[in-house]
Order: sequence, then structure tokens, then C-alpha cells
Amino acid sequence: MIDLDLDPIITKIIPLKQKSLAVTAGLSFAEYLTAYPEAAPILRRRWHEARLSPEDQLFFATYPDWLHLMVVVEAESPDTFILLPLLARLAEAGTRLSLRILTTDDDLTSLAGLVEEVDLLDEDADLDFPLLLVFDEEWDVSAQW
Repeated sequence: MIDLDLDPIITKIIPLKQKSLAVTAGLSFAEYLTAYPEAAPILRRRWHEARLSPEDQLFFATYPDWLHLMVVVEAESPDTFILLPLLARLAEAGTRLSLRILTTDDDLTSLAGLVEEVDLLDEDADLDFPLLLVFDEEWDVSAQW
């Protein structure tokens, strides 16, 4: 029998080689509805209520650049029920838009490595959620809200 003494093992965080992995690890809107069934009826209803004008639909359908929307939400926050369906509609309208969702309960370590302006790992930080991060096609943060 082998005795494994784990004390001398030093844990090392492997640096993220592909920035896209930090963002694509989030859930799609449909996956979020499945993962949070108690919130799904309200989110679905809000999604059906959300409308984009024809001008906005055309704008997002023809937007020339890739944008990856990453939103970090608190699952029970009222703002989550307002923002997620709207972002899902935007992502649906845009041929070059993607939407991924993480919750504050998820491991945000990989995402925190991509965002310098906000300390996602500091539990004492005064962050407002939902937090929307917009990544460009190079997976650099181009906007946050």
C-alpha cells in the first residue's frame, strides 16, 4: 500500500493559454434555464416580452465585429430577471454575438484573469451584479457595465 502524503505537494495554478476558455465556460441562456429551473418560468416570460425594434434587429444582424457577452449574475437578484432575457434577445438577433452566463457562486478565477479593472475574486469588493463584460474577437475586454 502506498502512503500518499499530500502536504509537500504545492498547488500551482496553470495560466490560461486560451482566453476564450474563460468565457465559453459560462452557460448559454438555454443552459441557464435548465440549471435554474425555479427561475426559468419568469425568465422565459420576460424573454417572450422582450422586443427589439426592426432597426435594432437590423443593426445587430449586420454588426460587423464579433462580440462575446459575459454576464456574471446573482441567481436570486431581481436585476438578473430583467437583464438576462434582454441580453438573450440581443445575442439571438446578432449573428456575431454570443452570450455566456456565470453566477457569483461559480469559480470566477479564469474570468478574473481576463479582467483587470474589476477584482472578481475579492469577496469584500463592492461589486454590483449583474456585471456585463463585453469581449472583442481577440477576447480582450472592450466594455463593462
